[in-house]
Amino acid sequence: MKLISPKIGFVAVIALVAFLAGWTSYQALPGRRGIDQAVAQEEDELNFTEGGVDFNGFPLVWLGDEFEGQILPIDGVIAVSSPGNGRHPPYQRVDFLYGDCVVPDNERSCPIPLQVSVYPWCGPELSPRVVGEKVDLPGAIEALRYTQGGGHLYIRTEGYIAIIISSASDMEAQIVRAADALRGANNLAALTGEEQRNGTRACRDGTPVAGP
Repeated sequence: MKLISPKIGFVAVIALVAFLAGWTSYQALPGRRGIDQAVAQEEDELNFTEGGVDFNGFPLVWLGDEFEGQILPIDGVIAVSSPGNGRHPPYQRVDFLYGDCVVPDNERSCPIPLQVSVYPWCGPELSPRVVGEKVDLPGAIEALRYTQGGGHLYIRTEGYIAIIISSASDMEAQIVRAADALRGANNLAALTGEEQRNGTRACRDGTPVAGP
């Protein structure tokens, strides 16, 4: 068995395949490709400090550099961008990958313990096929805990969208604790919802654009 970093072994986001409408082909991160092999994407590591992340494309929220014992490693903040293709629109997101995992000898990857993916406000919408239960979160327009498959929580606010994924033994409870602990990770996150939307460069006329 071997210990790996989030950038190499991250696969938890693949569970989003049935979670989002129209975005399933590019819910994959470094080391993996989406269902639609024609959708190209780029990944860049972002620098972070205790004060947040050096990024101004859209508001970011995170759990700081540690949450419930899971450390955010130096290569654990990744900006993902794609120009899209004829079937899918362009998109941007930033992933915060907390902790690491051990790959079994007969496997190529393993689930990261905790992930927060942040999209601009014009990002993916929930599929009507999703089965879940509403969660009451201050400031959220919509928050839904996915009940088929466990630890997923989709949060839509006026200024951004966040998706939290956990592989912990108490995943359903942890994603709610994580949602309560989310805080701003860049200057845009400190603005009001309308100001966040106006300051978002990743959306144009309500449509996602490729970054940076």
